Amino acid sequence: MQHHRSAHSTPPRELPFWEQLPQVLLYPLHASVLLASSALALFSLLAALPGLVGTIMLGITWLATYGYGFEVLRRAAHGNPAPPEHPGELLDGGVLRLVALMALCLASVVWCGQLFGPWATLALIVVLFVLHPVWLISLALDGSLRQALNPATAVFTLQRIAGPYAVALLMIAVLQLAALMLFGLAHRGLPAALAWPLSTFGYAMALFTSFRLLGVMVHSYRHALGFQAQGAPAEERLPSPTERADQLLLARVERLQQEGREETARLLLEQAVRSGPVGEEVHARLHALLADAPLAQRQAHTGQWLLHRLQQGHTGQALALWRGALAEDPGFTPALADTGEQLVHAALARSQRQLAHDGLRALLQRWPQSPRLADWALQAALLTADLHGDADGARQLIAQGLASAPEPELSRRLQAALATLPPATS
Repeated sequence: MQHHRSAHSTPPRELPFWEQLPQVLLYPLHASVLLASSALALFSLLAALPGLVGTIMLGITWLATYGYGFEVLRRAAHGNPAPPEHPGELLDGGVLRLVALMALCLASVVWCGQLFGPWATLALIVVLFVLHPVWLISLALDGSLRQALNPATAVFTLQRIAGPYAVALLMIAVLQLAALMLFGLAHRGLPAALAWPLSTFGYAMALFTSFRLLGVMVHSYRHALGFQAQGAPAEERLPSPTERADQLLLARVERLQQEGREETARLLLEQAVRSGPVGEEVHARLHALLADAPLAQRQAHTGQWLLHRLQQGHTGQALALWRGALAEDPGFTPALADTGEQLVHAALARSQRQLAHDGLRALLQRWPQSPRLADWALQAALLTADLHGDADGARQLIAQGLASAPEPELSRRLQAALATLPPATS
């Protein structure tokens, strides 16, 4: 019986953040981390080259180091203990946004030093150091520089995990100080061929440990932070800062509607949609309030809602919204031609050819001078002939495309499509 109970016992408990700190400090000794740090150290030898070449190699080394570190943070935040296998995970642009963030920080420090002197500059550096982990976490998990720099993000984080954050900040300070001391000693007493690899290796190890520390902290306090780790049920997490803001906004709108102030509620929602990202519930409530508004006003919001759904990956819902907008106004297009093209491609990929046809006709009407007009005209002509058997309409579209002076290859395709159509009716 004892063996039977142990076989069906609950899984081991998740270690609290404090109990994981020793494991975090040993993280750089993992074989993959050591290998990545060694590879970066060897590559940094090229940074010792004189002139522009050395500067470029140093920049590549720096980007690869932070790319690997960002992946360490993401994996740890989702509860994945395995280090990345390869340095330089730059595909999602997170490191490039970090470069932009650091450029802003550097510019602010230089500006402060020129205007207010060294003491104010030192105070600014301290503030930036305190806020930097918040920005790193937000960039790594959300990928939005705007969201990272939003003061509400820092306030929300510090309110929820002030104690662990202070401990993590102190440990990061110690790690970075040790890396800087190693850099100074290496470049002061060793030749460049040894100084660069040694200092890069030490900095990479300290950086990866810092990122691992932040990721473990996020995972340990993910419920308080409103972060949903991969595979975690949605009901286990608290609302994110954006979701909490939406809830407060909708509660305020509900009160206004109960007071009979529909116009004020609508203006409040429109301002929220224009000023920043909002959730699906906010868009849906605004859409309902615009039911009796002029067509142009409704369609303007529909374009914003379409873009939101595409950005969230809800392509099917975006296409349904697009279909309804075109049914109400055949000339409807999103605010940007690129968004319209994205919708056309999505409709074709889902075999919604009539929707793609209607969208292309609207694009041709809205942007008659677009450099992509010939391509739109060709696609619309083929769909017109195939779906409706309208050879005359297809010919008109091809003529419109040829009149836009397309590239030779596209012109050849238009001519080839024209040749496949039956003769014009007299």
